[in-house]
Amino acid sequence: MKIRQSNIELLRLVAMFFVLVIHADFWALDIPTSSDLKTDTTSTIGRLLFAAFSVVGVDTFVLISGWFGIRPNLKSTCNFIFQVYFFLLFFLFVSFFFVDITLREAVSYLLLNNDYWFVKSYVGLLLVAPLLNAFVEKASKKQLETFLICFYAFQTILGWFSYGAVYIVYNGFSVFSFMGLYILARYVRLYPSVYTSISRNKCLAVYVFINIFLTSVSTLFLVFDLPDYWVAKMASSHVNPFTILASLYLLLCFSKLRIQSKIINKMAVSVFAVYLLHQNSFILDEYRSLMARLYQEFDGLTYLLAISLTLLLVFILAILIDQLRIFLWRRFFEKWIQTMIANHRAN
Repeated sequence: MKIRQSNIELLRLVAMFFVLVIHADFWALDIPTSSDLKTDTTSTIGRLLFAAFSVVGVDTFVLISGWFGIRPNLKSTCNFIFQVYFFLLFFLFVSFFFVDITLREAVSYLLLNNDYWFVKSYVGLLLVAPLLNAFVEKASKKQLETFLICFYAFQTILGWFSYGAVYIVYNGFSVFSFMGLYILARYVRLYPSVYTSISRNKCLAVYVFINIFLTSVSTLFLVFDLPDYWVAKMASSHVNPFTILASLYLLLCFSKLRIQSKIINKMAVSVFAVYLLHQNSFILDEYRSLMARLYQEFDGLTYLLAISLTLLLVFILAILIDQLRIFLWRRFFEKWIQTMIANHRAN
């Protein structure tokens, strides 16, 4: 049985908490404006700072996949899909007691028509992972470097600096962007350099410096009353090259930790449940309004304490609910999948 590396599993937990933070910030409260900066300077700069430090969550998740390399198989893919649909059906069942749901709405919900963008993009990455692995294995270091330079030049110019390729890049929410992150992580893992072999503390310093820089630039944008999408580009875009660089150095920082913990590993198995819980469409509006209400009712250290405890409770609740999913999977579905695989190989 493969032993999980607790340092990277801890990073998964941190990255998912960062997702909660960015969703409690820009997603729930909208992008800060110049008037916000004038009327509440400290709070606005604080929001920009938290956004810059936490937006790395999604990119980090995908980079971790590239760091190890995805080797999709029927069992792991079924387990992933089972987790997604466990939460979909769980909340669909609960919602029947509180709201009227038509059959058409239920079908649309189960088909993920409006929900879980990450799930759909990640499944796409699973599908193309064998091709990406083959490319990385066959390509030379120079070929990978050339690909990454061209890829990120294209994405940065047309997907971040302008909106010319928005339908391909889609602000980093696409399989296209996931592919770039995947190959970037594979390249860095396979070909260490003087820039990636620095100490853990230096990697952390790079991560901190980049995000302070992004916060400073975002604040200047507000001072000069630039359009809010420029602030979003700088502080909360997944295709911001500085954000991608910060995500990479956060991964490098954790890769140099030397820890092993059964508790961390056990929690990390359920970490994706945190996303599936708070981004479920049946609780999405209530969750968003709760984040906004906390921001309006509290301020300063009181707000930080209230929002931290709330996000921690959401985190823990999701992991606890997921224990039922794990029990059902191991008790009923895992053996069935294994038997099906065995029968297929025997034939």
